[in-house]
Parts: sequence; C-alpha cells; structure tokens
Amino acid sequence: MYSLKLKQILVLTLFIGCLLPDAFSQSGSFRKKRKNFKQGGNGAVMVMAHRQDWKNYPENTIESLQSCIDKGIDIVEIDIRKTKDGELVVMHDGSVNRTTNGKGRISDLTLEEIKALRIKDHKGNLTDYTVPSFEEYMAAAKRKIMVNLDIKINALENFASMYKILKKTKTLDHALWVFNAEYEVVKDTLAKYPGVIICPKIGSHQKDPVGSYHNWVDNYDLKTVFFRFKTEQDSLWTVVPDAQKKRIKLYCHTLWSGGSSAGRSDEKAPENPDENWGWLIDNGMEIIMTDEIDLLMDYIKSRRQD
Repeated sequence: MYSLKLKQILVLTLFIGCLLPDAFSQSGSFRKKRKNFKQGGNGAVMVMAHRQDWKNYPENTIESLQSCIDKGIDIVEIDIRKTKDGELVVMHDGSVNRTTNGKGRISDLTLEEIKALRIKDHKGNLTDYTVPSFEEYMAAAKRKIMVNLDIKINALENFASMYKILKKTKTLDHALWVFNAEYEVVKDTLAKYPGVIICPKIGSHQKDPVGSYHNWVDNYDLKTVFFRFKTEQDSLWTVVPDAQKKRIKLYCHTLWSGGSSAGRSDEKAPENPDENWGWLIDNGMEIIMTDEIDLLMDYIKSRRQD
C-alpha cells in the first residue's frame, strides 16, 4: 500500500516537473533581474525594450511583452492612458487611430469599447490582438520581467489608482515610475505610497540638472535615475560617480539620433556598437532603453566574453 502511494507521488512529482520548468526558470530569471537592478554601480548592464518587441509584435500588447520575456529582456517600457470610465490601459497615443481599427480619443472611449478593437502592427496590418488593461499587463509580467511606466496621464492625479493595481497584482517591486518633476512637486504624494520605485528624468531639459539630481538624492532613496545628456560635456556627467557610490542604477536611452545620449544612438550602434552602447556603458550607464533589443543583447553578451 505504501509502495503504491510512493509510486503515485513520484509520478505526480514528475508530471508537475514536466509542466512547470518554464515557470521555475522565469521566476529565477526575474530574481536575477531584481538583484542586478538593486546593485547599481556594479557594472551589470540591463536592457530595456522601448515599446517592447514592436518590430515583431504590436507595441503595448501582451504578445509583445511575452516575446521580450522569452528573449530574456530585463525591462520593458510601456505607456499608460486612462479611459472615459476611469480604467487604466496600456497604449502610447492619446487616440486609438494609429494603433487600432478604431477612431477617437482614449479619454472619450470606455474600456469595453476599447477592448472591442483590434490592434495594428507597426506596418499597419490588422491583427487579432487586443488592448490590455494595466492590470492585465502587470499580471502577465509578474515574476517574469520589470516594467518601466511611461505615464502619459497626470501622474499625481492617478497615483492612487496605479498604486492600487500594482499592490493588487503584487508587482510594486517590478515597476519603475518615470517622472518629469522636481522632488518638491511630488514629495507629499510619495510619502503616502511606500515601496514605489521612482525614476525621475534629469537632464538638459532642465535649468539646473545637477541641482535637481542632488535635491532628489538628498531627500529620497532613489534606486534609479533617467539621465538625459545632450553632449559629452554635459554638466550632468559630473554626478555619475556620486550616483554610482550611492548604488543608483543609471539609465539612458539611445533612441533615434541619440539626442538624449550624447549623440550615441540606435542608428549608429549596429555598425559601431563600441562607440555608441559601449561608450555609454563605459561611462556609467547600466540601463539602456533601445529599439534594437536583439543587437544590444548580443553586444552585452560579447562584452562579457572579452
């Protein structure tokens, strides 16, 4: 009798083991991502996918998210909008015109109306994919990948609803909240919501970026900062050693012509990655947002082997 039960247990264990290897693997991979993120200044470079894997799947979809998870991407960048009935959805534009078969502004449509639409890929071809709610997206990302929130709505007005969803899905420690605001503007709101990973945008779009940086780090426990450099001589470069000492994970993007990354760009990187992505990495950037996710992943792997 005991022998039969033991055999049944072994068979059940093997069956479960066959079903769940991907889940265990993804969970372990996520723990590694979180560990690298928490260790700013250690030289571990993380790849952030701008609008996910949009070249192969429509941007801001669960399918595009899953492709990034399967490729081992560290962080995906998504966009947050709000519907007429106050629901949060993952879409870039203020209207549904470009990315779906519908028409109208998101703020004039209900979640049900938006859910009835179908999404187009970047070439304009209609797919069977639908617009995910913010809650659906974070549930799909849970314990698999980190998420950079590009908040296209008033962040302070919608802080509570976004926070509630992250708490509900248990993904508060997955999400980077990108803010284009000085510390004084958001400090009262942040005090009400513990555990939020704030990522302020600091750079040449400000009158005093160095002062802005110090105002943040002197008053708030930052884990990451989104730096924007116009040139190699930008005054903001002077604070990089301080950020590394404080173990802050420094983040930049190389989109388009590189106007926010001292001219280092996705346009130039495929032909000369060392002078573009490599230069930024060598100068302290540990998170790079890119449209060339496959090439950047391969480049980082090649640097580890050198």
